[in-house]
Parts: sequence; structure tokens; C-alpha cells
Amino acid sequence: MKRLIPKTTLLIALLLVGFPAFAQEAEIPDFQGIWDTDMGTMALWQQNEYVWGLYGDEEEIGGYITENGVLNFKWDSSPDGMGTGWFRMNDDGTGFEGRFLNDIELSEQGDWDGELLGENSFNIGDPEALNYQPGDELFQPDEEPDTDLPDGIDETADVTDAETPEEPEDAEVPDETVDSTDGLSSWGGTWETARGYIVMAVSEDSIVGSFGEYGKLEATVQGTALSGTWSITDEEGNSLEGEMVYWLSEDGLSFRGTYNSSDEPDLWLVWSGTKVFQDGASGE
Repeated sequence: MKRLIPKTTLLIALLLVGFPAFAQEAEIPDFQGIWDTDMGTMALWQQNEYVWGLYGDEEEIGGYITENGVLNFKWDSSPDGMGTGWFRMNDDGTGFEGRFLNDIELSEQGDWDGELLGENSFNIGDPEALNYQPGDELFQPDEEPDTDLPDGIDETADVTDAETPEEPEDAEVPDETVDSTDGLSSWGGTWETARGYIVMAVSEDSIVGSFGEYGKLEATVQGTALSGTWSITDEEGNSLEGEMVYWLSEDGLSFRGTYNSSDEPDLWLVWSGTKVFQDGASGE
């Protein structure tokens, strides 16, 4: 008499043989780079699954890489338009295919494909990344700066009597000594963003903040990236929350970011800001 193999055991064996990839954790595709795309040159920066970038005439794009390796993003070329889209990397990482949709003009949609031009070693948000051409040599910090003066400039001239431009009355500017490598402290202050002012303060080893009338932030810092959660609860008890990631600029005076909300977790939007006051001073 033949010994029958239990159906459950047979099914498990077939799954393991036919789908070995299930036992392996999918690798996150690397979208950081300078790309030649259907929408012009695009520079992308990436922190884990989060991506932010510039394209065209310095329009912004921000998104999140899903478990299946697809980059879902929001593009913003305000006031001309804004919308959503997705990119899927090819097998060798030298190109991607994608689609876009205009949220305002729904009839405007189409392909958005790209080919890799080169490595993106520019500082986050540096628009010079859009002028990159294959073969360009990026400035290295250890190179000796060019100290030659332009023709016609007298280096012995007395400039002690030169007039200094007057600052506007009541103007308050951020502390120019801010060091973006100083982690937590660089984030302290008031930031002007498209979603209103954000006031951030250092709390032990993390960042807490508030925005608008009811918004709150809680985040931690890793390198130049701040990541965490935001939430809004109004007087009637209605609430909304989500995740966000901000990247600090080299001078510590602006950030670029992306965020989602709990009602649409796979839709990541653009959220960038500029520092207007240092050390938590009110922006009102």
C-alpha cells in the first residue's frame, strides 16, 4: 500500500520550492543619483525607504519605496501643477520606468522613465545637481581653494571705509554659526513651511515640535536626517497622523522633506521649510 503524503505537507513543500524569494527580505532599490528623465534632469536623495529630489526647473518630488520596491511619489511644480506617480527600477539599477498623474488636470498623465547619468554626491537640495553632466568632477573638500583674484582687483586696496549695507529694521535672521553636523541642536528653531510655521525644540535625545493650531511632531535625528511622526487633533477630537522625514541642508538653514498620512499611507507628499528663527523663537 502506498503511503500518502498529507496535503498540508505537500502544499508547504511546493511553496518553498516554487517561491524561495519569500524566505528572503527584499533589497531596497537605490534611487539616489542623477537621472535623465522624460521631465528633464532629476536629482534624487535617499534615506532608507524615503526619497526626495529636484527635477526640471527645480520642481520638488518626494516619496516612499514600498515593500515591492516601487517608489510612490508626489511631484510639485506649483503653481503650474502637482500630482502623483510611481517609479520601478530595472534589474541592473541603471534606469527606471514610471507613470505620472496630474491631480489638477486629470487628463494630463503619461510615462515618466529615466536613465542613470551618474552618482549624486551633491548636498541635499543643491540645484547645481540639475546641471550635472556625465564626467563632471565634483568639488572635493580637501582640494585647495582657488585664491587667485579676478583681473583688475587690487588686493592691496584699503576696504576699511567701505560701506556696509544696512539690515532692514526689525529683521531677525538665523544664527549664521549653525553647524548642520551638530545633529539635534541644528533643528531647534522656527521653520516656515507650506503647512505653516513649525517650532522645534530639543528634548533630551529627540525633537518635539508644533505646527499650525493643533499639530505636533515627535522625531529623532540620524546624521542630517530627522524622521518621526506628526499628528493633529482638533477641539472636536478629530485626529489625523502620519510619518515624515526631513533632510537638513549643509548650512542648517533649510530642510527638504516628505510625509504621508494614516488615511493614505502609501501616498508621500512634499514638505520642505526654511529657518526663520533660531532656538525655538516664535515665528508669529
